[in-house]
Amino acid sequence: MGAHGFSGVFLRFFSFSITFYLKLYAKSVIIWGNRPREAGQSNYFERIDEQMSASASKKKRKELEEQGLSGRAIAEQKAKEQKNKTLKNVLIVALAVLVCAAAIFAVVKLVSRPKYDVKAPAVTVGEEKVTVPVYDYIYNLAASNFYNSYSFFIQAGTPLSQQQSIFGEGTMEDYMKQMASSNLKEILNVTAKAKAEGFQLSDEQLKEIDSAVESLEQEAKQYGFSNADRYLTARFGEGCNTDNYKDYLKLYMTFSAFATKLNEDFQPSQEELNASYEADKSAYDLVSFTYHSVAAESTKVESSDKPAEGEKSEGDNTAATAAPTTYTDEAKAAAKEKAEGYKTEMPEDASTVSYNKSTAESYLTAEIAEWLFDESRKEGDVEVFSKDENETLFYTVRFDSRDTNDYYRVNANIISIPKDKEDANTDASKDSTDASKDSGDEKKEETQTAEQKRDALIAAIQEGMSDEDFDKAITALGYTAAAQPRARNYSIEEIRDFLFDENRKAGDLLTTCETDAYYYVVRYVSQEEETYRNQMVHDSMWQKYYEDIAGANEITVDEELLKFAYTDLTFNAASTASEG
Repeated sequence: MGAHGFSGVFLRFFSFSITFYLKLYAKSVIIWGNRPREAGQSNYFERIDEQMSASASKKKRKELEEQGLSGRAIAEQKAKEQKNKTLKNVLIVALAVLVCAAAIFAVVKLVSRPKYDVKAPAVTVGEEKVTVPVYDYIYNLAASNFYNSYSFFIQAGTPLSQQQSIFGEGTMEDYMKQMASSNLKEILNVTAKAKAEGFQLSDEQLKEIDSAVESLEQEAKQYGFSNADRYLTARFGEGCNTDNYKDYLKLYMTFSAFATKLNEDFQPSQEELNASYEADKSAYDLVSFTYHSVAAESTKVESSDKPAEGEKSEGDNTAATAAPTTYTDEAKAAAKEKAEGYKTEMPEDASTVSYNKSTAESYLTAEIAEWLFDESRKEGDVEVFSKDENETLFYTVRFDSRDTNDYYRVNANIISIPKDKEDANTDASKDSTDASKDSGDEKKEETQTAEQKRDALIAAIQEGMSDEDFDKAITALGYTAAAQPRARNYSIEEIRDFLFDENRKAGDLLTTCETDAYYYVVRYVSQEEETYRNQMVHDSMWQKYYEDIAGANEITVDEELLKFAYTDLTFNAASTASEG
């Protein structure tokens, strides 16, 4: 999608969302306070990805496991995906923040602040500057987007300045300010490059901005305001009006459209891709190896402070507290000797995995990773390593092979159906998609076994089906399975062999695969056009290229002016907005 297409879609979506989100989030109310601005460097989108709640992470992990990915493979996939987060930041920041604008327009309290110079620059990045009103839009719309997406991080009814940040030191208000600073630094640096290269929005894109403001005028009247200026002033305070709101929209539109253009124009040659790969092969290659751990036996340390027999000390919690332990030299030596013994033959329960270098460092040790990725390493090499200097845990590691990832991944639909529990007469582990089915099917669903579900799915599809017909067939049964790229280290061997059969063609089906926990239905879609290695190298090169642009100039703020910004928000459940 081109720059024009991207921006056109997001503004049309934004205009539509004004009505939709005002109704959907009429319960979200923001009460304002007055706090000084603090600059920071943290990246909102990356930190949110890293700081997802335990429940959300657990749900995501379950979804990946249902696709056949082991815990190790999930970690490896996450590490790879981390390489290309920057582009996603660029393309979603304008959409994600702007689309939720209406969510924070559901306001019940008119706000006011002292007179100040509304045209003076409050934030500067290089030659680019924004005023307090534009800062308000960016900060507050982003904060509300954060709340609507991750409300479990926010205490409703409590000002942000009174909430301890869960992401580090300071308050949630401090965190939101850091988020705004990071976003502004990126936005203004990219916008500066757009201007330097003579990039301008098209007439049609400018008309779309006007259309979005017109929609805002209509919504203002719907909620009892005489015009959008009064609406914005009530929402953000003195100095906020449709003129600087249009400046804000134009800024975001320019940023998102030019960032899209940058990405589309970034086309390194094959020679450049090869050179980048050769400079750091271990960042892209995978090493397959087998390893087994051996732990030294510990010895309990007898305490000299035991209470007398029959006596219980105050706050006695000995039943729940493990006794201290130590490791003798003999126990350490025995563990090492046992690990050395596995160099001849690995035990049956040894693990065979495929890791890139960073993952090997994370799950094992840096020393092991260096050894595995040594250019001289050959099949069958084996060595014993200590976890650390304490020598209480040893790894026996055997090098199996090194994969340069110079192959084409394949796109496939994979549907997993949880098997029934052995002691249940009905399907106790219903697929999450069942919840969306019509209530008229509930009685049937209660008696349909997992095997019957699998058979019904197989009966509804056939080999050679078009993508559209396949999607319709599985949707009718309550399933969704978007085609996704699959690597040749896919954890389920039967699926892996099926997908990478050289005779495979579009629409081929695998319907006989099952594990102890799931039935699988797999549909081959296509082979990707670029090798997996080229994709990874391209993404890494793009990330560095974009980060150099997005971080070209540091951000500076006028702390006195930003005292007029409204940052100490309180999210509440309440009613609707009106003027007067």
